[in-house]
Amino acid sequence: MADSLIPQTTSERLRSRTISRILLRVEREVRDEIPSGFPDETRAAILNEILPHSRQVLQGLTLGELRSGSALDRHIDKLLDSTRYLVDNVRRQQQRASCDC
Repeated sequence: MADSLIPQTTSERLRSRTISRILLRVEREVRDEIPSGFPDETRAAILNEILPHSRQVLQGLTLGELRSGSALDRHIDKLLDSTRYLVDNVRRQQQRASCDC
């Protein structure tokens, strides 16, 4: 159904609930990707890097785009790639800090 056919207030509420549900899924999947041995502060920093970006992207989508399973899967895959990149950076920094060079 096209977004323009839904009354604005209903559409806005539906978009807001859909974005909230997606962000919960994103947060869960990103948390699962971060190694459990990382300090809470580091885990929070990674989440604080990923989640605001995700919210911004999601808010720019139409309701139809938000409801697309394949688009959601691609979005989450990209976020998990970003999470892995950040995790790898943290590990490199830890290795440098512990190096006896």
